[in-house]
Amino acid sequence: MAWVYEKSEAGLWTVGFYGLDMKWNSDSDHDVREEAARRVHWLNGGCRVEANVGKSLGCYGCEGEFVDVTELERHEAETGHNEERR
Repeated sequence: MAWVYEKSEAGLWTVGFYGLDMKWNSDSDHDVREEAARRVHWLNGGCRVEANVGKSLGCYGCEGEFVDVTELERHEAETGHNEERR
């Protein structure tokens, strides 16, 4: 199972997953797409991320700051910081 987010209506992104029965199971709703992406990243085993000053994302494993989730995921793969949750 993988957590995903979908645009459920204008200006609203819903985080959840599809069960084996293909039924949608929601977790949370977000007004901002990036917030939904951060939640999905965390639920899928990534480092906890939060919005820092400006538009950066932070890694709790090393307190590094990253511009986007892709950059943060690359950092996690290189450092193993995402292994802390597993």
